[in-house]
Amino acid sequence: MPARFDRKFIVILSVSAVIAAVVIGAALAVLQPWGPARHLRRAEAAAAEGDWVRACSFYGRAFGKEPGNIAYLDLTRDALLEIVPQTSTEAMERYQTLLALLDRATRVGSANPERWQAFLDEIADRAVYADELGGWAFLAEQAGLMKDSFSPGDPARAMAEEYAAFAMAQRGASLRSDEREVLLE
Repeated sequence: MPARFDRKFIVILSVSAVIAAVVIGAALAVLQPWGPARHLRRAEAAAAEGDWVRACSFYGRAFGKEPGNIAYLDLTRDALLEIVPQTSTEAMERYQTLLALLDRATRVGSANPERWQAFLDEIADRAVYADELGGWAFLAEQAGLMKDSFSPGDPARAMAEEYAAFAMAQRGASLRSDEREVLLE
């Protein structure tokens, strides 16, 4: 009797193991994180159809899968720039997204002065067109971050100092005389 029990037990155990392996394999196949390739294919298909909103979304997802891959961020930005907003609210939202993408590009590629320059130029343009003091303060702050990203003597550090000085000069030009006096004291 014990020999028969052992065989049944072994058969049941084996069948259970095979079933568990199949179920786990199927679950992993369905739930597997596909990586950026799947999102890139979908983005390229959407871009080919002219659906830039979907393309931008899928490129962003690809970047989310590989946050260090600056090329995916560039593709997201390029798709975003192809979108034609239907309302001024949507245009503002897209612009804020563009600024966030440019900011993210400086964080991922912090050693790349061209990325910093593109971001700082956009901030300066916003400060000029929006005519707000907070824009110049933000430019000075971001220029300080750029300056901290480069070593002394690096031309990019000098460029950051120029942006900071420009921002402070613009901000200073908008102060009233009594505010300037307080600032100089």
